[in-house]
Amino acid sequence: EGVHINYVRALEKISDGDFTTNFVHGSKASITRVHPGSPGNAAVQDVADGLVDIAIGPIWITGARLKSSAFTMPVQYDQTVLVIPRPGANRSYAEETNKVLDPFTMGVWVLLIGMIAVTAVLSVWFSRKRSKQPSVYARLALDEFLQKGIFFCSAGVEQDENASLPRKLLM
Repeated sequence: EGVHINYVRALEKISDGDFTTNFVHGSKASITRVHPGSPGNAAVQDVADGLVDIAIGPIWITGARLKSSAFTMPVQYDQTVLVIPRPGANRSYAEETNKVLDPFTMGVWVLLIGMIAVTAVLSVWFSRKRSKQPSVYARLALDEFLQKGIFFCSAGVEQDENASLPRKLLM
């Protein structure tokens, strides 16, 4: 039966016949074909589409689900706990640097820096600035690498196009 089914049956008894229930369910195969994502999304979408009157189950209230269907007050709360190691007292420069690098693995950092470098090289390669001296191309590539890196680190916020590179670094 389950706690949610028992809850609805108890509500049905309390209501003295104001409503009756007819429990239906879909197979997991049909849920994934019609509403890919999760059974909770499928249940909320079935309510929104008018296929069922209510959906009962451990369904989390998310913004997208709340936009498509109305929810009652929760009848059960999950106690989700995030367990992390106790922060240490190590305040060294290396430890503080590692905190900045922690969001990604080393492979992802190498990939990001590689993509910035490739973008900079391609930007110089396809630019209209032509020179016969390799040092000029090296300087242009370095400038483009710094510019693309600043753009990446500033979360894609475009800076003043006419500003000098040192000014962009300071901003």
